[in-house]
Order: sequence, then C-alpha cells, then structure tokens
Amino acid sequence: MRLIIKDYLLCLREKDELDLLLCDLLLQMGYATDSQPKTGSRQYGVDIRAHNDEEILLCVVKQGNMDRRIWSADPNAVRQSLEDIRDVYMRFLRSELRGKRLHIAVVSNGVIEETVYPNWTGYVDSNVEWDGVPVQLEFWDINMLVLMVQEHLLNECMFEEAMRSQLRKALYFVEEGDYPNRYFEQIINGILDAAPWDDSGKKLEKQLAGLYLVSQMIAHYAAEANLFKIAVMVSEYLLLRYWNALLTHNCLEKHRHVLWLCKYLKMYEKWNQNIMPLQASVRKRLHGFLGVIRQSSGSCSMNCWDTGLPTPTGFHLHINMIGWPKRVVDRSAILSWVC
Repeated sequence: MRLIIKDYLLCLREKDELDLLLCDLLLQMGYATDSQPKTGSRQYGVDIRAHNDEEILLCVVKQGNMDRRIWSADPNAVRQSLEDIRDVYMRFLRSELRGKRLHIAVVSNGVIEETVYPNWTGYVDSNVEWDGVPVQLEFWDINMLVLMVQEHLLNECMFEEAMRSQLRKALYFVEEGDYPNRYFEQIINGILDAAPWDDSGKKLEKQLAGLYLVSQMIAHYAAEANLFKIAVMVSEYLLLRYWNALLTHNCLEKHRHVLWLCKYLKMYEKWNQNIMPLQASVRKRLHGFLGVIRQSSGSCSMNCWDTGLPTPTGFHLHINMIGWPKRVVDRSAILSWVC
C-alpha cells in the first residue's frame, strides 16, 4: 500500500494537487486551515496556514526534490519563502500566537538532495528563534507524507485487505484494452456502504476524504497513461453514487456533505476538461444538475450530462425527490459552481 501511495504522491503537481491533498491531510490530523493556496495573490512565503490548540502551522509546498535551485536559486525558492515569513508574515502573526508554538513545515513530494542537506540543517540550527519567538522548522519529504496519508486518510480500519486488493487491481489493469470497471465500482460502493452516515464527528469525514483520495489515485494513473476516459468514468461513478447516498441518508441539508459534493464535482470537471477541450465547458454540461437543486417535488428523471464517450453516452439520473429541502443553506454553493 505504501508503494501505491508513494507512486501517486510523486505524480502530483504543486498547485491544485499536492497543496489541496495537504489541506485534507491536515484536517484529518486535527488542524483547522486558516488559509489555503491561492494563485496570483501575494502570500509572503506561506502556502497553507493551519492551527490547533497548541500551535500555528505554516506550510511551504514544493514539488519534487529540493536541489540547489529549489533551495536558493529560484525566484520562489524555499529559502526566499522562509525569509519572507520571517521578515514580513511574522508582523501579521505575532499578535495571534498568544502562547502557541510556531511550526513551519516545508512540504515536498520529493527529498532533500545530498548537496543541499548541509545548507538545510545549517539554516534550521541558525533559526530556532525569530525575534524572541521559538520556531520549529521541519522538512516533510515524500516518505513522511506516505506515512501520514496511510495513517490519517487510508488507515487499516477503512481500508481492509480485500479493499487494498481491489485498489491494486484497479491500478494494475488501467492500461488494459478492456478496463474492468467493477474494480473501482466495488471500492466506491464498499466505502460508501460502510460509511457511518449518522456520525457527527471525524469518522465520516475520514471516510469521505479517503474515498476522494482513492478515486483520484485511479484517475491519475489513468491520466498518466493518457486514458482520460477512465478518469472521467471513475469520477462520474463516484459523483452519482455519492449523490444517491445523500438522498438515501437524508444528508442534503448538512453543510459538510454539500462541500464534499462540490469537491467531487470539481474532480469530475477536471478530468472532463482533459478529454473534451474543444467542447462546451463542463459547467454548462452539468447544468442539468440544476433540475435537481431547484425547489420542487415529485419524481424527476432527466439526462444530467453527456460525457461525450461511446459508453456510457450520457447518464440518466433517476431521483425520487420528496421535495428538495427548503432550508438547504448550501444550495447557493452548488448553484455558483454549476452555473
């Protein structure tokens, strides 16, 4: 399982992939994220900011191995980011520490190269305190991330041996001519069927985060082989099954479930954009979702979207709507995404 996770993490880009995975990981580790990565905005070295009861964590996210260029020669080098945090970001942060520890983690899906390791250790030893504030500097490399993901997102309780075997098969057969969908379908069905839908704590959140991670792993493996059709099929099946689960368990009014729904929708959009760059945007093709979201009652059967693939050519989503809840506070969140 660790090799599978490592292979997946190695192929993640820094923006919108590795950084977003890290946000999910920190949430499961007990942190609350105060800020998340934003493209185009000045962040003064900080990609992700999170906190718990004991510390404030600032993350600097980088892709690949940390060589001399990534450490100090690049305009967005690690050392420059750390200097920006010390010289600028600390001004905004000082009043918020209030006795909490300051923890800074450089996170990478690579390792520190030998030629740079002395520079890193020397910098850490010379920066144990910034203007009287104790600082803990760490480097989270690919091996550390693998252990964290396995413990907090894909733990043994959620991912039993039978499920791990299915995942290996789902990945192994990706490049086969006739890909057996049953492998990823059984994984998605198994996780959703076993999910504790009445849980109000972190147990269900961990299940949904793990489900997202597993689906993305399969989709990424397919995309690496230029088989975007499989990536679309995986995300499409996940979206439909999750929507059905929300209806079955009366979870449409719960804030966190709608947030995960939006996340699965974005995953579906992402892979569709790769397979159909010349067609209308996926947002418009998902416009049929509005038929479900609007306030109405009765039985609704509609063609929600056409994937543009030979099979399946369009999904017919049959939803028995006993009246869409009138007090769904997150209806606007979905509407803003699909419109």
